Amino acid sequence: MKKIADSPLWNSILKSKAFKNIPHDFKLGNAANLRIAQYNPKTHGTMFLKMLIFWMANSFKENDLLKLSQICNKRQGGGASIFYSNMWLDLDYLMALEEVLFLNDHLTSINSILEIGAGYGRTCHTILSLFPNIEKYTIVDLDQTLDLSRSYLNDTVMQKDFKKIDFVSINNFMKRRAELTINIDSMQEMSHSAVKAYLKYIDDFSRYFYCKNTVGKFAPKLCGFIRSKDCDLALRSGLLTDQLNIFCPLELEKHRKKFLVEFSPGKGWFVEKAGPTFPWSHYYQALFSKNA
Repeated sequence: MKKIADSPLWNSILKSKAFKNIPHDFKLGNAANLRIAQYNPKTHGTMFLKMLIFWMANSFKENDLLKLSQICNKRQGGGASIFYSNMWLDLDYLMALEEVLFLNDHLTSINSILEIGAGYGRTCHTILSLFPNIEKYTIVDLDQTLDLSRSYLNDTVMQKDFKKIDFVSINNFMKRRAELTINIDSMQEMSHSAVKAYLKYIDDFSRYFYCKNTVGKFAPKLCGFIRSKDCDLALRSGLLTDQLNIFCPLELEKHRKKFLVEFSPGKGWFVEKAGPTFPWSHYYQALFSKNA
């Protein structure tokens, strides 16, 4: 049998510092980890994020994923993305696609939406691009965030759709009716009293409420975070402040039930549909409807 030729790559690796004095906890991120274990979060963070985008894109039906091709200017603002089936995709717009698919039956039949805390506006951008029947889209947010969403949406949506958007400061929030009220990923960052005030508004002025937020909190060390002042503030914010193991299905299911109770706008409401949302295990989504 012929001698198996040496690998130039491994010859180089074995001579490097990676294989000198390998610690017993090398899986935690030592340089050797990259070669003899399956991952190294310190060096492969971007690759992991892009792989997450790939698998989330891969979870959609082809016809549903193609809806994203109807949304122009998705790459405005930059960010990590992948080229998948002749489209550039990122995590934000894949999550927006999940949201509109969840709400599709109502989005095709209503004409007004109010979104509390729209961030830079990716959900608004997605809905107005896919549902021309929407006549009015109100965004209620902090003044600084409104500046961002106003600028972003002015650059991304068609002019006829931009005219449908009303940007309203929380400091001048006048109660106005909207068939569907949306809150995505922000009520867990508010004070308890602020969330209750918004739920009271929804009870008084809306027919449907879509909520996509966390079912609880987790200890920073669980995900390798360093505890900070902002972290402590986050742990105390929102309605659901119990800490849980976000990687345990049994714990998640228990807290999801509490989510449906706490985020209901009032006694006259029922859960029309609910389910997990990807890619984060501790997020949950629900559509609440008001009894006629």
